[in-house]
Amino acid sequence: MDVDNEDDEHRPVAAETLREAYHSVRLLYRRLCEERKAASKLEAQCKEKATELQKKLESAQALPKEGEGAVCGSEIDEMKEQLRDIQCTFRKPAFLLLELLVGKISVTIPNRDDLLTYKQNYESFKLVNVVIIWMLSVLSLIMDAYTVPAALVHCASVWYYFAITLREMILISNGSRIQPWWLVHHYLSIVIATLLLIWPPGPCYDAFKTQFMLFSCFLTFVMGLQFRYQRGKLYRQIAMGQKHPLSLSKEGEKIKPSKMSILVLCLILIYAFQLYNSVTVMNLYLFSDLQCNHWEMPIVSLLFAVLALGNFTTLSSIIYDKSKKQKKI
Repeated sequence: MDVDNEDDEHRPVAAETLREAYHSVRLLYRRLCEERKAASKLEAQCKEKATELQKKLESAQALPKEGEGAVCGSEIDEMKEQLRDIQCTFRKPAFLLLELLVGKISVTIPNRDDLLTYKQNYESFKLVNVVIIWMLSVLSLIMDAYTVPAALVHCASVWYYFAITLREMILISNGSRIQPWWLVHHYLSIVIATLLLIWPPGPCYDAFKTQFMLFSCFLTFVMGLQFRYQRGKLYRQIAMGQKHPLSLSKEGEKIKPSKMSILVLCLILIYAFQLYNSVTVMNLYLFSDLQCNHWEMPIVSLLFAVLALGNFTTLSSIIYDKSKKQKKI
């Protein structure tokens, strides 16, 4: 019985059957190309109408909301929100940095399910890399006499912040509302990790290495805590229809300032730790008996201070905005 089946599989296919299958594929492909062209024209028309509607909504919002037939402010806000979700699906050029790396291609993902899948992959990517960096940091603390584990931490950090920046640029192109500061934060983190990687090993680096690895362990722990909190809240809001599926989990956002949650407290502590790192490195550079004159040190110190102040300012503004919204409610 098995021999007969094998003979059937190896039996040559009739030429007419092959020609029919070939023509069927060609017809389907031709139809696909025609529908793609039609979809491109329809998208251009929709984009033009959406731009006109956006201008009308802006004008309507500026007018007084009085008299019969006037549209209330909440309805206009809802229209603008829905219009923004529609505009996120239109093809648009990539960011300059992304364009330099991948070329002039569209990074827009029009399908909403694909967008959510990409967002979920983005969150999973963050979590996996955070766990890896945490494990490498612990390994570096255990093997304190060796420089290789510490170098791996810095290499992993460069990779993580570089990759996460590119992914967030794609998310922004698809409608994510990430604040500009977080992209700047990632750029600065890439520079810091690179400078720590090329900082020559020796007494000066060893004097700061243990403190930095403790900082790295605490930072990755807080990032994991933040990931768990924000992902749970994000998906609850998506399920309730309150949020766009590509909303990013941003530090400190969506946390009620009156309750001063554990996450906010941890963020404040990590920002204080960044400032402490800045002071420690500058103190080693200026006042240490180890004669630390490496050029990387003042730059690392300055960048840690910028990160700390920028993070404090952003977190404070988020909490202030949320408190104002709570009072209005």
